[in-house]
Amino acid sequence: MDQDNTDERLGGWSVLPCRSKHWSYHLDEALTGLNVGGTEYIERLNNGGGILVRYQLIRPNGEVVFDSIENQLLTKIDLTLAGLSEGMYELVITLDSGMSLPSFRFVYAPSLSWRPGVGVYEWFNRDQSEQKSPRAAERYEVAFKERESYWRYFLMTNSLLNTHQYKLECESLNGVDVQFGPACLSLDPHRRSAIMFRSKKLLPMRQSPSGKVILEIAGDVWGQLPYAQTEVRLEKKLGKLIPVSDIYVQV
Repeated sequence: MDQDNTDERLGGWSVLPCRSKHWSYHLDEALTGLNVGGTEYIERLNNGGGILVRYQLIRPNGEVVFDSIENQLLTKIDLTLAGLSEGMYELVITLDSGMSLPSFRFVYAPSLSWRPGVGVYEWFNRDQSEQKSPRAAERYEVAFKERESYWRYFLMTNSLLNTHQYKLECESLNGVDVQFGPACLSLDPHRRSAIMFRSKKLLPMRQSPSGKVILEIAGDVWGQLPYAQTEVRLEKKLGKLIPVSDIYVQV
């Protein structure tokens, strides 16, 4: 679960119903909260490198549960949750430059069980009566914010056709009415020549995508293009970091 899964009614506190004993916080997500000073670090992560950070896990009363003590070269912070009691925690992260990242606040609640696709948490009281009556259950509706990105198709081709002969047909994707900009000659992030289409608005990520993107070349239907995957890159444009999903198609 990442920091986008936040219930606004909890005042910005995210809920981690962790059945597993480990959980990871990706530093590129923390860096997106910086207004200035984070570009250099994001570039390091995008190039496959790590950044030097020190991190602490703190309770609301100020008690330090864990302290990495020294700077570590990381791309994500792996926390071991075994033995951690239920409650509120704050992950405080400091860069080697002394700059602090926006802290990540979460509620650790292993007694919460998640039923996939339902959108409901069920909390079971683990205290049993002497008569061993069935566990009482309380239900909590949790609103999730979907991760969104601009979809960008890179068509890899050796053809000499004019870009005007490439066209995408699409009415909606994942429940959102969307249009793609016209085809243009471009370089992909690996500096390779390609024909590129980019969505004009952010599209939500879905486990089961809906809608079709049909590619036409020179007036003939080439076929349906694949959906974006869950991986999202952060790309700087006009001084802002925007989420982008790149999709490569050989035509």
